[in-house]
Amino acid sequence: MDGGPDYRLHYWNLNTEQFEGAFSLLDTLSRDVPLARERAHIQASWRFKFVDPDTGIVLPDQQDMPVIDVRLGAGSSLLLTTGKTASAYAWFLFPFENTSPEFESYVSRFQKELIFKFSAKHWRLWKAYPVRGWWPKKIVPGWYGASDIS
Repeated sequence: MDGGPDYRLHYWNLNTEQFEGAFSLLDTLSRDVPLARERAHIQASWRFKFVDPDTGIVLPDQQDMPVIDVRLGAGSSLLLTTGKTASAYAWFLFPFENTSPEFESYVSRFQKELIFKFSAKHWRLWKAYPVRGWWPKKIVPGWYGASDIS
């Protein structure tokens, strides 16, 4: 043994009922096994595609979304982690090539449905380059009252 952490990581695909059962199991472990209270957690990931809110039709150009971050996979996803502490992480890859009025309208409408607010400092326009792959360029969308590209 090298003195490093001793833990196991398991992955399962769960339906809604099984997912709810996993929370019960986490509560039981936390109550009955003191070490588990510190180490056991549940992490859930949802991959999704954006749809037109009026028609329900999936927006185009999402079938081959790039893998920007290998930890998150291709396309958009939500990640929920719960255990001793809880966190939520949203990764949105909007299927627009630039910050057009159509893009701004879509994001503005989408923002109204979220429980958190977008930040001006986290927007990137990703472009594929032959040698280095996908590379970001920081943007500040027009609704923040700044120029489009910073």
